[in-house]
Amino acid sequence: EASKENLEALGEGVKELVSRRLSEVREPTEKKMLRFSNLGKKDRQIWYEANKPELAEEMLPKTYLKFLYGDLLEELLLFLAKEAGFKVQNEQMEVEESGIKGHIDSTIEDITVDVKSASPNSFKKFQTGSLKTDDPFGYITQISGYAQKVSPRVGGAFLAFDKVHG
Repeated sequence: EASKENLEALGEGVKELVSRRLSEVREPTEKKMLRFSNLGKKDRQIWYEANKPELAEEMLPKTYLKFLYGDLLEELLLFLAKEAGFKVQNEQMEVEESGIKGHIDSTIEDITVDVKSASPNSFKKFQTGSLKTDDPFGYITQISGYAQKVSPRVGGAFLAFDKVHG
């Protein structure tokens, strides 16, 4: 049976997440600041996002829904980790290094953890370790930066989930 405390925290987390996501308004000309989540992107892409945001492609509603789905899966996976008896802490804790800010997903057993929901093909990269050499989204750079700041002695890890097959 699930812990009442963990279930209530899951419900609150989902409620806050959906409320926040539905109230966000992002303008295509809004200048993006450098964040930990951008660290693996190509320099040229980061420059354009910061200096020419009006040239960015418009984000479609389905893209916003995809991000919301990923965030909901993150809430669920961290809930399941707690239910499995792991020490889950520091959820969405803000970190900053040299003026660059970010939010870690959590620490699990004192290891910085980034939660990723992935398509079956992308999930294989986590399974096989090929993400180290084929990382189109810069996940390795991002988790490395977070881990260096939060858990430098033990490093970081991914909690990855195949969002199609479970």
